[in-house]
Amino acid sequence: MVVWLRKIGALFLGIAALSACASSNVPLAQANAPGYNAPEIYVLGSGDRIKITVYEEPDLSGDFIIDDRGQLSMPVIDEVNAAGLTIAEVRTLVREAFSRTLLVNPKVSAEISEYKPYFIFGEIASPGRYPSYPDLSVYNAIASAGGLTYRANRKFVFIKHADREDELKYELKPGLAVLPGDTIRVGERFF
Repeated sequence: MVVWLRKIGALFLGIAALSACASSNVPLAQANAPGYNAPEIYVLGSGDRIKITVYEEPDLSGDFIIDDRGQLSMPVIDEVNAAGLTIAEVRTLVREAFSRTLLVNPKVSAEISEYKPYFIFGEIASPGRYPSYPDLSVYNAIASAGGLTYRANRKFVFIKHADREDELKYELKPGLAVLPGDTIRVGERFF
């Protein structure tokens, strides 16, 4: 009976832990998963730049930025709602839109040409806005910003993800991922 109760208790604790993670807007794989920013699984948002090529149609091809409303404005098809989609999903929507309006069986390719930037401030040598790229770590972000000041807390950083309202505290360790659009704050250490 006691063994059975322990198993049930462990099951409920596991479910509670998963529920807590699932209720968060941050994906479960976010903080330490290599490849999370990989283009094939990256979710597009405002500020991302996409290079779209419509084969044999140079006037319809080019670099396009997702605007603040999540729209990708293109010639002939006007707008495509791109925010919240992967690059493959956007490619499909663009191909379908051109098929409905102008072209017969268009050949379309799409790739992320520039991720939305991340921001870093606090106890950092050169706070500011920096270009993002796949598999960017907090250590790389700190190095890009000139390193930590002598007053910096070297144990924890605070990150506000683009899809969240609140700032989360993370242990500063190798592999801690920075996502495009994140804001990193390096706090001050207390003696």
